[in-house]
Amino acid sequence: MVKMKIFVIATLAFIMIISCGNGNSSNESTEEDYYSEVDGEEYDDSSEPYNDSFVFNTSQDVMAYLIGKRFYSEDYYIEVNTDGIYMNGQCMSLAPMITDFYESTAFIMANTPTNGRFRFSVVANNGTVTDENSGEVYYLK
Repeated sequence: MVKMKIFVIATLAFIMIISCGNGNSSNESTEEDYYSEVDGEEYDDSSEPYNDSFVFNTSQDVMAYLIGKRFYSEDYYIEVNTDGIYMNGQCMSLAPMITDFYESTAFIMANTPTNGRFRFSVVANNGTVTDENSGEVYYLK
């Protein structure tokens, strides 16, 4: 039984490494890239740029909305891609799964072999992604 658990954990870790790429991924960015993008900008939560009336009819609609966008909190940004969820360019989870959606709100779950589950809610009408575990809100800029 113990050998089986070790095998499963090793397999999940291997899948995560493959899923997140080998470091030459186009999602990889450096700390300098991050600071050059936000350097000199004051972040203001009150003036959000998106007030779309986006409606999610399928899981593909949710992914189409998320892919190619960055959502920012004070010190971090996250990106969602089909192969994982990235924080400041570093892969933090395996491929996300859309668990539910209704009108402009969707819920995403992603697993990691080491950190457990990440759960996010997405609200397209106000351009936010919220980490349901920590309560951290990320805003589309």
